[in-house]
Amino acid sequence: MGSSRAALRVFCLPFAGGGASNFLPFRRVLTGHAVVPVQYPGHETRMDERCLRDFSLLVDGILGAMQPYLDQPYALLGYSMGARVALGIENRARELGMPGPQGLLLAANRAPDGTSPYHGIANLPQAQFIAHVERYGGLPAGVLEEPSLAEMAIRVLRRDFAVLESMPALQPATCPIFAYAGRSDPSASPALMAGWQHYTQAAFALREFDGEHFFLRTEPEFGRAVCADLTTWSIPATSLNPI
Repeated sequence: MGSSRAALRVFCLPFAGGGASNFLPFRRVLTGHAVVPVQYPGHETRMDERCLRDFSLLVDGILGAMQPYLDQPYALLGYSMGARVALGIENRARELGMPGPQGLLLAANRAPDGTSPYHGIANLPQAQFIAHVERYGGLPAGVLEEPSLAEMAIRVLRRDFAVLESMPALQPATCPIFAYAGRSDPSASPALMAGWQHYTQAAFALREFDGEHFFLRTEPEFGRAVCADLTTWSIPATSLNPI
């Protein structure tokens, strides 16, 4: 664990099938902040653990791991699946009387109102499931050409979609929300991302970027925008390693 000072601890919550490594480059971009990538069970360095299929269990597990580090202010950066997990953590922390985030930075996932776009996806037949995931670029190039990699990736993705399908009704956050959308994202367009304004009792802002669902990989302006938005909450915190 490092001892450098930082404006905020930024806990980063990955997309379905993704892991903490996707946020390591943000440590160079979010200068002055302590970037803390979160690793879900069964992903990357936690492959020896079983993936969870229940939203509330995942939220409780993450919040439990975060608890020793909530003595100083923090923000939650959630990408795709991670956006809804971030709101779940905010809700649960408030329910338990724990310190809540200074703000939520939510990217590439529509607000959790109306009909869920994830209903039934986890149990689709293999060909249909793969087609759905490929529509938004959820499988890295070349994965399907390696049967063992494809089997593992699809298994993790199915369980992550099961997590989203099990999500309970979530309440509006009491902190501000910054929402980030790819203009060509077929699943979370700027118009759909605007729905997050109904999930905060505080300030809301929407940022748009060129690119599709995974614009975090292609649009460097995304990281710079997040860094600029984090200056809204600038309070001393301690740098941490991934949890």
